[in-house]
Amino acid sequence: MLKNWFRYLIILLCTTAFYICFSGYYSLYAILACLALPVLSLLLSLPAMLTLRLYLESPEAPQNKGESFSLRLTASHRSPLPCGRAWAAVNGLNQFTGDRCQGRVEFTPSRQPLAVEYQASSDLCGLLCFRLDRVWVCDLLGLVSLPVRLRKGGGFCQTLILPNVHRPVMGLEEEAAPEGDGQRYSLRRPGSDPTELFGLREYQPGDRLNRVDWKLSQKTGAILVREGSLPVSDRVVLLASFDGEAQEADACMDVLATVHHFLAAGEAGHLVCFPSVQGLAALEVQEPEEAPAVVQGVLLMAERGSPAPDFESLPGGASHILYLCAQPDRAVLGALREKYPEGKLTVLHCRPGEALSPDVESRQVRPSHIAQDLEGLLL
Repeated sequence: MLKNWFRYLIILLCTTAFYICFSGYYSLYAILACLALPVLSLLLSLPAMLTLRLYLESPEAPQNKGESFSLRLTASHRSPLPCGRAWAAVNGLNQFTGDRCQGRVEFTPSRQPLAVEYQASSDLCGLLCFRLDRVWVCDLLGLVSLPVRLRKGGGFCQTLILPNVHRPVMGLEEEAAPEGDGQRYSLRRPGSDPTELFGLREYQPGDRLNRVDWKLSQKTGAILVREGSLPVSDRVVLLASFDGEAQEADACMDVLATVHHFLAAGEAGHLVCFPSVQGLAALEVQEPEEAPAVVQGVLLMAERGSPAPDFESLPGGASHILYLCAQPDRAVLGALREKYPEGKLTVLHCRPGEALSPDVESRQVRPSHIAQDLEGLLL
């Protein structure tokens, strides 16, 4: 706008000099027309400037990190007369990491809806909220500008940025169910549950006589003993703590999505736990089809910070507990060990830290080497 005023002042000086040097009707008309131009431009543009409407729209489908996507800005006014240029600041806020981005859009609105695309992207996952701020529209000469009042909801949109799902080589161990209340039985190892038969074997010194199958022993001529089955559990608890910086919280979300999709693809039941506004939230996964919805639910409900070490509401019977964090919290580790005394505890952390107790497996996961650092992890 300052450039337009500078040009207008130059024209005004020229017409003033023309009027001084050449006194007459033509010079008088020229200076009067020059003085009336800003007022005439504002009067012609004012109806369109006052009726300008803007709508900001984002893609409905979730987007991937690092990929560009388009925001659509639709502008129109109700006046048959034109108006000048308009511009708007587009501010983006990642609700999950707190990361911000900013851009600027310039356009010339008309009576017919005008669609302008604004390219955006994010290197961090989370719910990305965009808002139009400081929207101004000028008259035809670009000398006067007015702020545009946005309708409720018209200048706001949001889109979900998904975390990366890596494909490292990981394994799923068969663990004995705590307290013998597993949902299935092992096909490879016998156990002590007499209600399910694992198989028959020959008698060995020390076997109880009540386990001998006397009928089959009489038929085969060898003393055969019935072996019970081993209750096993493939329930894994994923406890995510987004207590670090933005890059570390994003890395924890990538690790969570990678492990979660691996377990869901292997049809291993697991529980995804994370801090939310209402406290510790827990999403249970039983079917592979539930995996995408769970990741989106974590991004929408998760709160930055470490979860409170109160896990009374979580179900027991977990064979493996994975604690994902930037840096381990010893209070949380103690509460997990108290809640799952017989489960295997693994800590996946982003920062290099001090050694933990011998019964806790610790592994550092670097944000830029997630696939490499998760290689060979047994769940």
